[in-house]
Amino acid sequence: MEQRLFGLTTRDFRSLAFQLAVKNKIKHPFNTESQLAGEDWLHGFRQRHPELCLCIPEAASAARAAGFNRVAVSNFFAILQAVKEAKDFPASRTYNVDETSAVTVQTKKSKVLALKGRRQVGCLTSAERGVLTTACVCMSATGYYIPPMLIFPRARLTESLKTGAPPETLFSCNGSGWMTMTDFNTWFDHFLEHSRPTAAAPVLLILDGHVTHTKNIAFFEKAQQNHVTVVSLPHHCGHRMQPLDVSFMAPLKSSFSKAIEAFLRRNPGKVVTVNDVSALFGEAYLKTATSSVAQSGFKATGIVPFNQFIFTAATVTLEDILPLPKVTVKKLRKKSRREKATELTSSPSRRSLKGFRASNDIKQLQKSKRRSRVTPKHSRKSKVGEQTSLQDTLCDNCGMVFSLSEDGTGWK
Repeated sequence: MEQRLFGLTTRDFRSLAFQLAVKNKIKHPFNTESQLAGEDWLHGFRQRHPELCLCIPEAASAARAAGFNRVAVSNFFAILQAVKEAKDFPASRTYNVDETSAVTVQTKKSKVLALKGRRQVGCLTSAERGVLTTACVCMSATGYYIPPMLIFPRARLTESLKTGAPPETLFSCNGSGWMTMTDFNTWFDHFLEHSRPTAAAPVLLILDGHVTHTKNIAFFEKAQQNHVTVVSLPHHCGHRMQPLDVSFMAPLKSSFSKAIEAFLRRNPGKVVTVNDVSALFGEAYLKTATSSVAQSGFKATGIVPFNQFIFTAATVTLEDILPLPKVTVKKLRKKSRREKATELTSSPSRRSLKGFRASNDIKQLQKSKRRSRVTPKHSRKSKVGEQTSLQDTLCDNCGMVFSLSEDGTGWK
């Protein structure tokens, strides 16, 4: 049942035991009023079956439950197998990159001792929600870590923001603190500097379907020029198929929260600010970034060593969790495309993205032309033979719009 995302609680299990005993006419000492098996019986049952354990389940959204299916998983491993057969990518040349948040408020709180009967036990935090800083982490299948990147929600980068960060950390600032295409391109230059891919030793980079990765033409072209093959994970599957999400991010968040708690104890009366994030993140990062963590993440996802059948028994389809409750969903005007596993550095992928970008440019240009042609109501008259539609052309090779080119140079 837990594989179908409908795990049984201890109360549900005790209720099933009582129902089975009644149905099979087995004598039992269970409580007939509550219609539950006793807690002593449950304790004995768990001792007789040591393969069972009591776990706290992680939240899995309906989108993740539907996205992580056999079709998406098989498609990803088929693309990964074709890429590995085309070029030799050893474990030392296989990398995974992902972003995570470093908030000034601890996300995981440690258990503390308290007197029995206390209904509320407090824990000091710096604020209600905290300030977000994005950390970009990259590791290889052998346990080599590219120095991380920290993106602060600031207009200017100061020296106080860099204090205590891991060695050779890359820093950036923007208004939101989130990863942008410009920041990701800067990180990719940082990645090329440390991984040093060549024609004899190419690099395989695996990442999720974030828009800064999959809609970034400059990143695709630079990756192809520098012998880097990029493969994206299927939509809503990173929690099971991305090595960093599987083995690294949870210990990092836990260590970061413990570092914040220790900081608040050492500095009574002070709160954690953005200037303290680098030092706290560096402390947690150096504890978590070990070779065993990286190797276990790639092994658990079946990437290195390659194992395309690792999720055969664990994948869930919509048929497995049906019947789903029927809800009325409002139709959206624009239908969003679901991202699939793709080799982003391939020529068809880059051409399709260029065409998509160019078609959007044409639509925006048409809207601007229509607005410029609008006249006041009293002088609005239709003229015979007047052309109201905008004629434009799209280049099949470079994807540029004719009207946006400089004087039409280079067009044939």
